[in-house]
Amino acid sequence: MTATRSRFIAPVAAALIGLLLGLAFLLPGLSAATAQYSLATQWGRTGSGDDQFLRIGGIDVDAGGNVYAVDTVSGRIQKFTAAGAFVAAWGAQGTGDGQFVGLQDVAVDFAGNIYGLDLAGNQVQRFAPDGSFVTSWEVIGATEVISHSIPFGGVATDSSGDVYVASSAHGGVLVFDGAGNRKRTMDVASGASLNIPTGVDVNADGVTYVFDTFNRRVQLYDAAGLALAPIYGADTPDTVFRSLARGDVEVDAAGKLYVADFATGRIHRFAADGTFEYSFVVRDSAGRMVLPGGIAIDAAGAIYIAGYYANVVLKFTPIG
Repeated sequence: MTATRSRFIAPVAAALIGLLLGLAFLLPGLSAATAQYSLATQWGRTGSGDDQFLRIGGIDVDAGGNVYAVDTVSGRIQKFTAAGAFVAAWGAQGTGDGQFVGLQDVAVDFAGNIYGLDLAGNQVQRFAPDGSFVTSWEVIGATEVISHSIPFGGVATDSSGDVYVASSAHGGVLVFDGAGNRKRTMDVASGASLNIPTGVDVNADGVTYVFDTFNRRVQLYDAAGLALAPIYGADTPDTVFRSLARGDVEVDAAGKLYVADFATGRIHRFAADGTFEYSFVVRDSAGRMVLPGGIAIDAAGAIYIAGYYANVVLKFTPIG
């Protein structure tokens, strides 16, 4: 671990909106309009072995439908099939190659390379599709001013293989190539500054979506990195963003935006133009609310949720 890395290590509804909205608290996958998704399967439990997590964090899906989920405590990345069968695991707590101080998110690029984000250790690590270590790089430069000491953030990749890091330390988004060379920083001009960004994704047109936690919104940037109009939750008690802890975002192939709001245990969906469509409460097979620590969507439209305290992966599939 370099001196730069070590300096960044830090601690760590309304009832009358309608019958269906009330039922959303009782039935898994029921939205404010209609049941759009059903729970297909779930896997994982608390522990340190295969298919176990001490504290699950970020999640992503590759082009083949394999699911990757991180354990923020053990520093491991676990790989599963779309049905939840364990495939492989790698990583550990530590400061060497393939080790993490505070692993929190994962992203997979179009070629199957895997990126682990460790802002507590001030690094991104890249792994080959088989899980072998390739390279790592620092997020915060030695001479950069840290705007916030809380090591929160998220990681995503675009269609060209660039890596996007939402960094609470910068209050912005940094873009690197796959080798770790910084290419640009998203514009954080007046009105677009981020206050603890904790989730990031990029659509097919290069538009970046960032969950701006303390501002309770999703901030957008165009392909050149210039700020666009943000998206806020719909103006009802159950659809406004409340998260003051963490959140995540995902954009599907049709350009629809999905927001995982940790504080409310809800997933909110927006049309490609930012219009609110519906939300639903995340519940496991026993009907218990699960707080979403991360969200990913596969090519078939299935939604994968990392259940933060439950240490489970939940797979929801579209109905109809």
